[in-house]
Amino acid sequence: YKWIHGHIHYTVLGEADAPPIVLLHAPEIGASSYEMRAIVAKLAQRYRVYALDLLGFGLSDHPAIDYTANTYIALYQDFLANVVARPATLLASGLSCNYCVALAARAPNLCERLIFLSPLPLFEGESKPYWLTSLVQVPLVGLVLYAFLTTPMILRPLLARRQGLCESQVAESDFQAVDAAAHQLGAERAVLASISGKLALNV
Repeated sequence: YKWIHGHIHYTVLGEADAPPIVLLHAPEIGASSYEMRAIVAKLAQRYRVYALDLLGFGLSDHPAIDYTANTYIALYQDFLANVVARPATLLASGLSCNYCVALAARAPNLCERLIFLSPLPLFEGESKPYWLTSLVQVPLVGLVLYAFLTTPMILRPLLARRQGLCESQVAESDFQAVDAAAHQLGAERAVLASISGKLALNV
């Protein structure tokens, strides 16, 4: 999908006339639509499934823009209006849950229902310490921090925590997918915006 800020990679499964469901992964280190791999085929038996890589993640473009919560709310709204083109169920995880709430309030005609996976930011908030938000906005500091966070010794435990597993239980294929997504050219841009608190949204 050629969006205003770049190309958005997405996969479609299921019958064309089946009710649409859009899968929206959490905007975090190494994230992509791969996060939804375990449920896509099953959902496609009943739904027309759209699984996106968000802007700045996975195989979508990673433009040098000012990433904010509104960036993603606008993306969701435009994708639903221009690609899905009918009211859809939105299935989101992490911070994407917050964006879906905001979108449903803004454009209820596009949203059939909302389903949330692990919606912790919806209830806990996303407050960041001021020193951290200031620090990661210094270009060189941000790059060094991102390089550290995407080393295997940090990335593997991070993935284990996301999956609720011990490190030894993380599948190598899962780690490779997250590692590859985290090392796309420009992958640090959206993640550093998240670390600095720019992607937070209290709904």
